[in-house]
Amino acid sequence: MTLGEVIDNLYETRAARLTLSKQVEELKQQEAVIREELLRMLNDVGLKKASGELATVGVNTSIQPLTTDWVQIHRYIRNEDRFDLLQKRLATFAWRELYDTGILVPGTEPFKETDLSLTKSTRS
Repeated sequence: MTLGEVIDNLYETRAARLTLSKQVEELKQQEAVIREELLRMLNDVGLKKASGELATVGVNTSIQPLTTDWVQIHRYIRNEDRFDLLQKRLATFAWRELYDTGILVPGTEPFKETDLSLTKSTRS
């Protein structure tokens, strides 16, 4: 394949993936609406479990955190040494902002990621 053919192949492959991704997102939205309806129906009849011909559904509940005050959370984490409450991932934008001003956050190093910019050609 020529360079131009490989570029066009990449563009067509990405376009196909994006089309499928859009379909997946539409299905996720549809699934969310159906889940809400199913939860409402089960609640209305007082059931925690029900079956169709293809599947069985059960209602599961769990307690999840809802953040209301980050300042208090950060204070607690520092005071109690409970850094396990945080996910181990840096916010790239904030890190890059510091790096661009000459500050390298201790324990990090810059990594140069190389990627391609792919845009539709204006030629027909």
